[in-house]
Amino acid sequence: HKRHCDPWRFGVACKAWKFGVVVDHDPKDDARILQVKPGDAASQASKLECLQDIVQKELGMTDFAARPLHHFLFVRRDRIVGYLTAEQIRDASRVLTAEEGDSSGPEMHLETNTSKVPATLGIHAVWVHQTARRCGVATRLLDAARRKVVFGYVTGKEQCAFTSPTSLGREFAATYCGRQDFLVYA
Repeated sequence: HKRHCDPWRFGVACKAWKFGVVVDHDPKDDARILQVKPGDAASQASKLECLQDIVQKELGMTDFAARPLHHFLFVRRDRIVGYLTAEQIRDASRVLTAEEGDSSGPEMHLETNTSKVPATLGIHAVWVHQTARRCGVATRLLDAARRKVVFGYVTGKEQCAFTSPTSLGREFAATYCGRQDFLVYA
């Protein structure tokens, strides 16, 4: 059991990952964020798929391959402890707040406003290893995506939209965007 679980206990090992562009580096905590764009690192596709398998199991997602996504990896001490996938989008819908919609529980289906609003950054998935949660990893990943996905433009927090967030993801999106009626997209 120990031999099987130890490699994942502190994140996904990434010593051999020699791809991606370093978009952020913090020497204080030996951390860096790597960006892999659509079409980059075809030779490393199997390693990216391995990471996506872990994320899919934890988040219950299945459609990574269906979209041309930008991948951001948070690496600390040769371990991937955070992963974010993003894409450029045109519009999204606002989540209805508890006063506007049915608030029957934290795992309910999100109700959204039917009108579309402009959005430029779609956050397809955010995953942080359990040992690195509540340490700013997701915030740093999203900040990097806001700076890098749309060429020549830093996306404002009000233009970020999320797909099917988990209950923790909803809490993060509301806190990060500074409003309970954050944007979602399909």
